[in-house]
Amino acid sequence: MDAERLEALGSLPMTIVVVDSMYFYANYLPDNVYILSPDAVNCAEKTVEVLLRKGHRRIGFVRNEPRSEYNDLYRKTLIAAMKREGIEFGPERIFSSTIRSWESSLDAAVQLTENNLDQIKKLGLTALIYKSSSGALVTLKTLKEAGLPVPDRISVIGEGERDLYRYLTPGLTVVTMDYEKLGCTAVDIVLGKLKPKNHNLFFPQHLIERESVKDLTKNGMDAPQFSE
Repeated sequence: MDAERLEALGSLPMTIVVVDSMYFYANYLPDNVYILSPDAVNCAEKTVEVLLRKGHRRIGFVRNEPRSEYNDLYRKTLIAAMKREGIEFGPERIFSSTIRSWESSLDAAVQLTENNLDQIKKLGLTALIYKSSSGALVTLKTLKEAGLPVPDRISVIGEGERDLYRYLTPGLTVVTMDYEKLGCTAVDIVLGKLKPKNHNLFFPQHLIERESVKDLTKNGMDAPQFSE
């Protein structure tokens, strides 16, 4: 939303809450407008933590969602967290392309994975971070057909939980926000029960560990070796 639209919202005689926003509008928000967003920094940090804890040091990132303030901050945090931990995470490990808001992020996940299979194998990557869990889900078949079954040859992790993910084989490891808390907060603000001083609210995320991330620290496991 541009400044003109925000100003129009500010003129309305009601409280307005933007839920699950990928943009933050930190420079200007009317007194009656609140922006509720997932915490990108918290999400990226939790993603890196679980992969490193399970022994992964060769990690790639598939940005299968359109650019936004949230997604840019998430990517920057991934890079900073990897650098802090001494993990190589340069451009050759970040698989990205232009994805427009009206295009399919699922198709983008499959296409980016297919286009970079040779690079994934060449680098000996043991884990792929997908910007969205749905993107990780739809590439399970692609990776298996390429000789990289999850989690035996490569691990995957994404952002966002759905009930379906715990019924998959393997179950999908995700970092996700508490959407019930987000919704309740939005309602409380609209009803006037809650009046936060900060109009940009960020909600922490939590990790749900399942089988799609293999623990390489068990039994002296190391990165899989790929044969040409």
